[in-house]
Amino acid sequence: MDPSIRFKAAFKTALAMVVAYGIALSMDWHNPYWAGLTVAMCSLSGVGESLRKGLLRVSGTLIAIPVTLTLLASFPQDRWLFMLFMSIYIAFCTYMMAGTFRYYFWICAGFSVPILALAGGPEGLNAFETVILRGQETSLGVVAYSLVHILVWPVDSASAFEQRVRELAATQRELFGRYGALATDGSDVEGAEALSARVTQAAAGLREQLDAAVIDSYQVWETRHAWRRCTSGLTRLTDALERWSHGFEETRELDLPHLMPGYGTFQAEIDRRLDQIGRMLAGQAPTARPVAQEPRFEAERLSELSHFHRAAAFLFRERLEEIDQLTQELFATVADIRGFGPATVRALPSTTPALPAALDAERFAGVARQFATTWLALLALIYIPDLPASTAFICIAVSLSMMIAVIMPQIRATLVLVPGLVAVAFAGSIHVLIMPHLSGFAGLSLLIFAAVFIIGYLFHQPQQIVGKSVGLAMFVVLASIDNAQQYSFLKVANVALVLPLVIMLLAITTYFPISFRPEDVFLRLLRRFFRSAAFLTESIRWRPGHVPTRLERLRLAIHAHNVATLPGKLAVWGPALPPAALGGAPPGQVQALVTSAQALAHRVQDLLKARDHPQAEFLVRELLDDMRSWRLGIQTRFLSIAEAPEAAEFVSFREKLDAVLGRLETRVEQTLDSASETDVSAADGDNMYRLLGAYRGVSEALVAYARRASEIDWPRLREARF
Repeated sequence: MDPSIRFKAAFKTALAMVVAYGIALSMDWHNPYWAGLTVAMCSLSGVGESLRKGLLRVSGTLIAIPVTLTLLASFPQDRWLFMLFMSIYIAFCTYMMAGTFRYYFWICAGFSVPILALAGGPEGLNAFETVILRGQETSLGVVAYSLVHILVWPVDSASAFEQRVRELAATQRELFGRYGALATDGSDVEGAEALSARVTQAAAGLREQLDAAVIDSYQVWETRHAWRRCTSGLTRLTDALERWSHGFEETRELDLPHLMPGYGTFQAEIDRRLDQIGRMLAGQAPTARPVAQEPRFEAERLSELSHFHRAAAFLFRERLEEIDQLTQELFATVADIRGFGPATVRALPSTTPALPAALDAERFAGVARQFATTWLALLALIYIPDLPASTAFICIAVSLSMMIAVIMPQIRATLVLVPGLVAVAFAGSIHVLIMPHLSGFAGLSLLIFAAVFIIGYLFHQPQQIVGKSVGLAMFVVLASIDNAQQYSFLKVANVALVLPLVIMLLAITTYFPISFRPEDVFLRLLRRFFRSAAFLTESIRWRPGHVPTRLERLRLAIHAHNVATLPGKLAVWGPALPPAALGGAPPGQVQALVTSAQALAHRVQDLLKARDHPQAEFLVRELLDDMRSWRLGIQTRFLSIAEAPEAAEFVSFREKLDAVLGRLETRVEQTLDSASETDVSAADGDNMYRLLGAYRGVSEALVAYARRASEIDWPRLREARF
């Protein structure tokens, strides 16, 4: 980071903290550290990002206030019912966190309830005053931080967001060019993989940045709907490019420049569109408009191909048509944003149905982990005499369990211990050794400014945001700044004892009630992935008249959601696997396995899509037994891998697949030779090749997965270790 930017960010955070404390103390508000804590949690780089997080924090606190008052009024004398309903509410907030990228709202709505309920003490009147004061001081922290960041060296979130979009568009253009070469000659595979990783990294957090820019910039606010279409289009284009690349192994055997004479022209046109999109994002008028492209085959050369090569060619063309459509839409959207085209109002493309995501098993597993942590903390509060810093113990346990259960489930809880203890030592030293020598707000403000500035300056990198938040939070809590100031080494010692106790609870819930050991989660996700793939394969039947029941449709949607999302979760948990579980194998082997699982997921989705196209009755009747046999074979292999990952034997799969492909191609050729024009139309032939290519794609992706799986030491991965 630029030293000047680093200095300015730390300076503004420290100044906002001094302002928040100064106002709270001058108003003689109790617990002024609540305002300081809000400043600490909102300390991001841009105005829009800070405002966004601050508004989410205020909104979450405002939701928690009536919930707390309702619980206290409903169960004033029954602690068990109070704890039960409070824990259910916190579990609900944890569940909702997993369904939105505005998860910070639900964190604040959840952990604020025990803070408000316990801070007021046993008196009901104190509880009401406490929750109102919490809302006031949270709002004060947001206002203080926002004003400082708006008036002192403001950082434009809109510029950072637009720069991020430009970088993503430029990287996608480079990736398209690399993939275009890879489709024909297979060169520079590693370079293409590196570019793909850069695209994924550039796309991460784009929606959150857009939300921040909408708050920060009036221009972005005015075009927010178009910007949302733009970010959605960039995401869909990234996905389309990845799907396109997964078929290169099959199309590399084809002579694409001769089979598709317009392939070079198509590549040049898409590259030109992406270049013009980049120009418009940079504020320059486009020099060329999209020219309609329709990839066509040379009929004579197409007829010379085998049926499976023909099927691969049809799928390749579908991918090009999808990229063509997406780039046209993206060009029109960016032209709309920059004013280089007619203003349009188009709805965002449909997203994944909400119900399958709501029934995600891992989402419920995270809630179970958080619920168990909350109850262990509550039981410890009741049954352990003289539990140190009981209020802090409950609040830290609830907030950390919510974040770990949903946001960072792969992180070991013990990693928080050392930074937490260092922060306690730093803040405790200030509280015990320096603060007793201060006599007025002038000296106190200098101390607050210096401490916050040091923390902000040292923890300036984006990847250090957790350390920065912990350091600021511990300073605010342990300093215990108030008009009636008290100093106690015992408080520092109690908080230092609380952290290991909380980490111990989180360590217990790593194994109970559901195991969150990386090895167990990785194997569990793989098992679910292949079981869902087997279900989807089994659901593909040559029965056009079959109308699925409501339950069948729900199960189909859930398993389709699993296949679409589980490879991404595997990518999160793969790097968390300990070296002992891999037996010294390089982490790249796990990443390659996850990549092959993602390719298999795309192929299964292609198969579902291809099955929706109508098939000629003649082909259905003649090829029914052959296709059913192939489908059942794939389904059986999916189920065997789900039960035992080492069952994916590459050599065996390759031999069996080649034998099946040979028999099926002969059968398809015989069927088509005996068919008349009335039996099979040109459209029927296209649909059949589309389905045939999808089946072959699943088979080839399964073989590729088996090759990667053979490199993993599965017995060692399943070993129990602590």
